[in-house]
Amino acid sequence: IQAGPHSVTVTDANGCIASDTIQLGINPLPSVSLGNDTSFCSGESLTLHAFSNLCTYIWSTGDLSDTIVVNSTDTYWVEVTNQYDCHRYDSINIAVHNLPSVNLGDDTLICTGDSILLTAGGSFSSYLWSDNSTSTSIYVDTTGDYWTLVTDQNGCLGSDTIHVGVSVCVSSGEEKVTELVEVFPNPSSGKFIVKFSETNTSPAVASLWQASPTELKYIEIFNELGQMVFTRKLNNSPEQEIDLSKMGKGIYLYRIVSELKGFKNGKILIQ
Repeated sequence: IQAGPHSVTVTDANGCIASDTIQLGINPLPSVSLGNDTSFCSGESLTLHAFSNLCTYIWSTGDLSDTIVVNSTDTYWVEVTNQYDCHRYDSINIAVHNLPSVNLGDDTLICTGDSILLTAGGSFSSYLWSDNSTSTSIYVDTTGDYWTLVTDQNGCLGSDTIHVGVSVCVSSGEEKVTELVEVFPNPSSGKFIVKFSETNTSPAVASLWQASPTELKYIEIFNELGQMVFTRKLNNSPEQEIDLSKMGKGIYLYRIVSELKGFKNGKILIQ
């Protein structure tokens, strides 16, 4: 049916004729378009517009304005009503992609002359490292902060940073009975426990760290430059606290030495 005059003429059984005319007006529907289905990455958002003159709105979210901001996967719809009480609907499918996960590991310390392989892993579309490399992994041998930025198949970005310290290593000779000494918690705020344990070791091995009144045991702490910044004699207690909370945050080397029976080297992180 089109807008305009519409008339009808009728004739009854007696041949009598009657007619009538009506003027028909057709009100327009409101105009609304939310666009094509789309997607974006986690942490981003999208503003949906349903603006149409002299209209009211109701969204699937319960909002009554002409725009809403969305940031999660869903199907969103809007009903628009104009001044003639005419209604129109539109909907859009939104997909939000998770960011790619990349992990270069904990901050670490290596010895002068050594290198470490940093790998971003995964099957990402592209890689970019802090040295402008674009491979999946790089070798580093100098002190610094190293980062990687990866892009996945959805165009989403993920990143991670690791600090690598290079130190003059303080060990020499053969490290012994490393399974008998624990340093924990690691990392910590600066207070560590040194624990001498005989768990799951043979009596012969365990005896290496048994208390001796005449034996000297001590702990040494070195910074990334190989400089000794702390030393303390250890007593015969199986557990004893080392307080390094006054030192700056970072990675340190420790060396626990038994005058007669060997030593253990390791790394601690103060954060």
